Amino acid sequence: MPSLLPYQEEGIEWLLQHPRAILADQMGLGKTAQAISLARTTKSDSTLVLCPASLVLNWHREMDMWWRDGSYQVIPYSQLKKYKTDLAQFWGFLVLDESHYLKNPKAKRTRHAFGFRQWKGIQASRVVALTGTPLVNRPMELYPLLNFLHPGQWGSRHAFGLRYCGGWKAPWGWDYSGATSLDELRGRLQTVMLRRTKDEVLTELPEKRRQVIELPGHTRGDVLVRKWDEAVDPSMSFEEAMSAFRKSKVDFSSASALRRQQGEEKLPFVTAHLEDAIASSGKVVCFAHHRSVLESLCLHFSHCAVLLYGGMSAEAKQKAVDIFQNDPKCKLFIGQIQSAGVGLTLTASSHVVFAELDWAPMDQAEDRCHRIGQQGSVLVQYLVQAGTVEARAAHLLAKKGVVARRILDELTTEEKVERMMG
Repeated sequence: MPSLLPYQEEGIEWLLQHPRAILADQMGLGKTAQAISLARTTKSDSTLVLCPASLVLNWHREMDMWWRDGSYQVIPYSQLKKYKTDLAQFWGFLVLDESHYLKNPKAKRTRHAFGFRQWKGIQASRVVALTGTPLVNRPMELYPLLNFLHPGQWGSRHAFGLRYCGGWKAPWGWDYSGATSLDELRGRLQTVMLRRTKDEVLTELPEKRRQVIELPGHTRGDVLVRKWDEAVDPSMSFEEAMSAFRKSKVDFSSASALRRQQGEEKLPFVTAHLEDAIASSGKVVCFAHHRSVLESLCLHFSHCAVLLYGGMSAEAKQKAVDIFQNDPKCKLFIGQIQSAGVGLTLTASSHVVFAELDWAPMDQAEDRCHRIGQQGSVLVQYLVQAGTVEARAAHLLAKKGVVARRILDELTTEEKVERMMG
């Protein structure tokens, strides 16, 4: 079982003293590990985890890593109505992952979690809400969660809106979209919420932190998986695994359409993850391979992103880099791995997300953020579809901490230079 860092142990101690609380550590600081370790410490005999559908598989994997003999259930927010009868029991420990998903009191998932009409909501003796973005836009978005954690202590929704949200009577009804008495609110939140940023625990973090997030998918029949499992021994180093895989004589060209399909299939999950990453980290670098994936991401984030891909002029590429580095309104750099993965400086960000693994020199892509001028720890996240070769490769990358020089395709030196130059 992995070991906890000192600040994570301190977080568990704080949560033990606050049985209904919010753990709002910045993304990448291990909120999941702390929540599971807390369940193990308290010897909870019935643990319920509610989370977005994209994180169900990741929760099972983390549970297996931190608490293999634990008794737990993981249910996505989208399925709360379906499992309402099962949820009616009294739980020993309730985890609300990405709890900012419950900010809208009218949303079905919020009502089924927190209660409406005769339904009292999910009952538990201990509750931990996890979020890296506790205040997405305005204070009122916190009220449903605060009222669920400590009913009555925060007053009515109207009273909260008047005090902390600049509530006023508009022609169409009461408007609670403002933010007032923030110092007072911040002080009260400290009694129910623990938040550490990366900068606050920087001395405890490694230079790079790699995470694999497995996403659900509908694609079946990855023709590479059987070849990988036959050729690769889990004890191999990453380079050894890639060498063995190449020698298995896989017809990579026949798998290219499948890899593109998998990349496009992940898009809804990738965009949701990037939205949370931006809210938590400020600026984020995202790498992908297929042009369709890159363009879809750029379209979704057109208000705050720049795009760099092969075929652009040197001037256009540098302009994209300069905007990302210097414009505070530009939150996302979207880069094609072959063209943006070498030679650029993107130190405005310390958070790298791989929407796809392109079997390219991933360490060089990661190091666009981890360069001279970057004083912080860099968080690297691989978003992969469960059950694919991409997932197997990503786990090797994260486990061994060794990155491939080239994974699948055999290119000549001239071809490699051409692809890197875009």
